[in-house]
Amino acid sequence: MTIETFSEPIETNADALAKACADAGLEMAGNQSEPEHDSLAPAAPSVTAEELFRKAVCMSVSLNKPGLMRTGDLDLVGTDADRKRLRLRKLLVQCDEYDEICTLDGRIRRFMKKHSYKSNLRSGIYLVPLAELEEIDTEVQKLFVERTVLVGRFLNVYPAEVESARSALNSQFREKDYPSQEQLASEFSTAIEYIEWGVPGQVATISQSIYHRAQQNAETRLMRATEEIRLAVRQAMLGFVDNIRNKLTPGEDGKRKRFTRAALENLGEFLDHFANRNLTNDGELATLVEEARGLVEGKEVDHFKTDSGALREAFESLTDRLQEMVELAPVREFRVRPGAPVTATTESGPGVAETIAE
Repeated sequence: MTIETFSEPIETNADALAKACADAGLEMAGNQSEPEHDSLAPAAPSVTAEELFRKAVCMSVSLNKPGLMRTGDLDLVGTDADRKRLRLRKLLVQCDEYDEICTLDGRIRRFMKKHSYKSNLRSGIYLVPLAELEEIDTEVQKLFVERTVLVGRFLNVYPAEVESARSALNSQFREKDYPSQEQLASEFSTAIEYIEWGVPGQVATISQSIYHRAQQNAETRLMRATEEIRLAVRQAMLGFVDNIRNKLTPGEDGKRKRFTRAALENLGEFLDHFANRNLTNDGELATLVEEARGLVEGKEVDHFKTDSGALREAFESLTDRLQEMVELAPVREFRVRPGAPVTATTESGPGVAETIAE
């Protein structure tokens, strides 16, 4: 079942946020202003919603399956504890076929995480570069077919597993906990949805104030999403570059470390896909991408294994600059004034949609 819950905030603009913080005894802090010392400091992403969605699309991948846990009968269990403090759960069936479905679902989620950007636009929604959409959609559809086969295998062994549970659970077995094969089959599903981001125009025909408030909320979340995407791409490149730097740095014993082809291939794959995945038009990172490309193009693993120190120094310089870019990413902090009352909300509070799919 997929459940979506929405809660619209009262106000979303910066002035309202500052006023709310003041009322709660909080002071906004952090690097809200421009850093003073470095041209690499990331300014707020300049990409607009129109620009972003010319290069990307919101994609939702749903993987639904029935849960196999139920509440057990605690009265049938001997204990000297206060029963009001106890809960008993039982596993309806235990079989490899169901576990294989769960494993494949994990593979699908990891694939989506690798090839797209999970943002705070809405939980469970990925931003997929349009240039790679067809490839990603095709691969996910193949995985869906594989999942259908696994579901069929599970349904085939389900009657036997129910009988096995009857003897394994003994007095905790309840016939009504077990749906029929047909009912169980209907609880498995997969879906890909493409979602248009924005506020429906019909809202404006009902209330201009609601429409503008919803627009402000959407713009705020989009700004945060672009910040997250920009930071994620920078962090990804930092990881690949720093890995090569580490392998080029001699160990404590002064000996060379083992340099693998995978280190080069991982960075090369990132560089090859960067143009498609640079959704926020990050010009500063694009400059470092070209610098990195110049360091690895035309070079085989042996060039790195026999490096005299020049490549190591180049990758050290790249790592330092990328690290600085990542550390200077915009953050928002809150400090409590002494003696002030404190309240807190989480990211899943007002204005954030949650999607629970299981």
